[in-house]
Amino acid sequence: MTEEPMGFSSPTDEVSRVELLLAIARVKGSLLSAKDIDELTGLLPAGSDLRSIWNRFPSLDSRYELQGGLLIEKHVKSSQARTETLEDSNQRKARAERYIEYAREFSFLSGKRWIRVLSVAGSTSYKATSENDDIDIFCVTEKDSLWIYLTKALLLARVFKLVRPGSPRFCFSCVLDEDYARRLFASPNDALFARDALTAQVLRGSLFYDGLLQRGGQWLSDYFPKLHGLRRAQHVGTFEDTNVTRPIVARKALNLFLFLTVGYYVRLKSILLNRKLRRAGRLDSLFRVISSPDHCIFESQSYLALRRIYGEFKPYSAEYPSPEKARGQPT
Repeated sequence: MTEEPMGFSSPTDEVSRVELLLAIARVKGSLLSAKDIDELTGLLPAGSDLRSIWNRFPSLDSRYELQGGLLIEKHVKSSQARTETLEDSNQRKARAERYIEYAREFSFLSGKRWIRVLSVAGSTSYKATSENDDIDIFCVTEKDSLWIYLTKALLLARVFKLVRPGSPRFCFSCVLDEDYARRLFASPNDALFARDALTAQVLRGSLFYDGLLQRGGQWLSDYFPKLHGLRRAQHVGTFEDTNVTRPIVARKALNLFLFLTVGYYVRLKSILLNRKLRRAGRLDSLFRVISSPDHCIFESQSYLALRRIYGEFKPYSAEYPSPEKARGQPT
């Protein structure tokens, strides 16, 4: 049976997008859901149910079946193995909900000062958190305040761990100041950035974050139009918080001082941790730190591997044919 056109592009292209999403799920040790396929591809016509049309796509139907709204490989034969697979997916989702609550507590503890946006990113925002995952935090600070806030946040994270010994670790994987964030979101990027941006769970500063998404509206939508539309529908009529932080010489000097001191400590600790990870053979956990006075970004080898897979996604419009060219960090 042939695969019929169902979405934004040819059926072959849409099936290829599903194949890429399945590959990403395998790398992350999670399962792809019917909801993911609906939001991230054009495979389903409006109002249709994936189960009712699944047999129209033999290249997928021959290897996967829908169970509990999730795609499970057919080679998983025993009912016990299937049950364990589904239970693991449910546990990941429940763990993600717990992690988000921990992040809410931390957001309350850290307060509003110097912060524009505080959100949960990574596996927790995707509701696919494994036992060994940290809570990835994406945040945007006021201008000339990044290292002031990050120093405070690193100290509070230690306090939080002492007060809540059973809590996971916080990883401030992407911290940007407001000017850097505006430039970054306005520049066409890759599909991984787009999905991360549209999936982030914002805990503080939703108005400002919506403004960032508006800046990247066209190119974000060009990768995942349905997901982008759903995100916009949640906040109809919002506009960017255009208040700009006034430059203060003393704050700028303090931020630079902390970049040179605390930033040096962060980079040195990262070198030592990478050596430890290399000795333990955990090569996929090795990471690099990209930092300056206005940004601090951690990228692991596993994240870079994901980026290579996401690089196979092509935008629906030819307007942004080469997002890789714009991926470099703005200056």
